[in-house]
Amino acid sequence: MSYNKYDDQINIIASVDTLPRRMRLDPSQYNVETQRIIRNCKNNGIPLYRMTDLECIEDIYLPNRFSRNYTHNKKVGVPMIGTSSMLNLRLPDDDRIFIDKIRNNEELFVQAGDILVSRSGTVGISVLCGKSYTGHVASDHCFRLRISNNYRGYIAAYLQTQYGLALLVKDSHGKVIKELTEENLRELPIMYFEEHIEEINSQMLNAACLYDEARELIQIIEEKLNAEFLGLIPDVTDGNVNILPYSNLIINRIDPHMYNFYSNYIFREILKGDYRLLGDVAEVWGTARFKRHYLEKDNPNGVGLYSSSDIVRANLSPSKYISKKLNSKDLKKCKIDQNTVLIPCSGTYGGIMGHGMLAGKQMAGKAITQHVLRVGKKESDMDFYYLAAFLCSNEWGYHLITATRFGKDIPEIDPDVIKSIPIPFIDKKKQEEIGALFKKIVELQERANRLENAAIGKIEKLYKNS
Repeated sequence: MSYNKYDDQINIIASVDTLPRRMRLDPSQYNVETQRIIRNCKNNGIPLYRMTDLECIEDIYLPNRFSRNYTHNKKVGVPMIGTSSMLNLRLPDDDRIFIDKIRNNEELFVQAGDILVSRSGTVGISVLCGKSYTGHVASDHCFRLRISNNYRGYIAAYLQTQYGLALLVKDSHGKVIKELTEENLRELPIMYFEEHIEEINSQMLNAACLYDEARELIQIIEEKLNAEFLGLIPDVTDGNVNILPYSNLIINRIDPHMYNFYSNYIFREILKGDYRLLGDVAEVWGTARFKRHYLEKDNPNGVGLYSSSDIVRANLSPSKYISKKLNSKDLKKCKIDQNTVLIPCSGTYGGIMGHGMLAGKQMAGKAITQHVLRVGKKESDMDFYYLAAFLCSNEWGYHLITATRFGKDIPEIDPDVIKSIPIPFIDKKKQEEIGALFKKIVELQERANRLENAAIGKIEKLYKNS
C-alpha cells in the first residue's frame, strides 16, 4: 500500500506490479503522486520515453569511492565539489584534495557539459556544468551524466522539474540513506515535448554560459584585489604561538580562531594604510529569531523564505515556505532591498558561513532567514559595490569576517563585531572599476536564472496544460 498525505488516499498495489521493480516493496516506488504523473501522461497523450531509448546518453560515469586527503595548498591540491557545493555560484576553491595516488584520477575531473546528479542522501539533485567546472573533481556521490548536445539542456531542465525529479527519486532504494543506480537514470521516463525541445535546450545551454561568465568575473575581481593588496599578504601563512595581553582580547573572548595569524596579519596591515571601518561606511544588521509556520510550496498562503544555503546558489530560489498570515510581522523584518549584501552568519566553519553575495533586482522584497546578516548602503566616500566585492571576496572579506566568529559547536557571527572590520580605501577609479565588475556578476546571474527558470517552467506548464 502507498499512502498519499494530500488526499488521504491509500493505493493498493497488485503483486504483479512488483515485478518491474525487482520485487522491492519500498513505499516510495509505489508513490501515488508518481503513479498519477505517469497515468496523466498516458491519458493526455504526452509521450514518455525511457532516457536510454532517446539514444542521447553518451556516458554515465560514477567513480569508485576514494579516500580524501585535504589540503589548502593550491599547488598540489585539486578543488573538489560535492552534491551541495556543485549548486553554488562560487565553486569551492579551498576544499582541495590530493589525487596523485588515486587510480584513474584523470576521470574524476568534471567535463564541460556534464550533468551532475546526486546519487545518495538527498538523491536526484542535479546541475548542468559549464566550462567553469573544469579543473574541479566531483565527489563519488555524483553521477556524471553525459548527454548529446541536442538533448543536454532539455534533459538538464527536465531533471530539475518537480515531475522529472519525482519520477527519478521514486526508484531510489534504501531505508535510511536513499541511493540511485545508473539503471535508474537510464530507465527514467522522459516527457517528450518535441516542438519545444530545441527552445528549452537552448535556454539551458545559454544559462550555463552566463553562469560561466559570472564565475569568470569573480575570478577577475579576486585577481584585481590580490594585485592591489599584494603587500598585505604575509610571507608565510602560519605564525608561531603568540602570548597576548588581556588588553588585546577581542570582545573579551579567547576563541583561538579570533587570533588566527593570517587574518590578524591582514587586519593589522590594513590598519597601517588608508581604510574605513565597515560600520562607518555601511549599515550592518541582523534579524531576530522567530517561530516559523511552514507550508507546502503550492499553498496559496505560503511565501518563500530564503535560507543561508539558498542565497549562495547559482539559481536563487527558496527551499522553504512559511505562512504569510501567521508570520506576517516577522516577514516584514526579514524582507530585504535591492543592493543588500547578504552574509550567512551561522553554521560550520569552512562551509557557507561568511561567504557573501549581493542581492539584485530579483531578490528585492524577498524574505531572508535570520541566519543571514545584512549590509546596506550608507552615505560615505567609499563605492558601495567595491565594498560589497571586498566583503564577498574569498581571499579577503571572508577571512576577516570568519575570524570574528564565536561558539564552539555552532559558530555565529555578530553584526556589531563585524562593524569593526577595516576596508582598505583605494583610488576611487579602481573602486568604481571593481564595483562595476561586481554589479555585472549579479546581472549575469539574474539573466541566467531567468533563462533556467523559464526552461524548467516551460516543461511544467506543458504538462499541466495537456
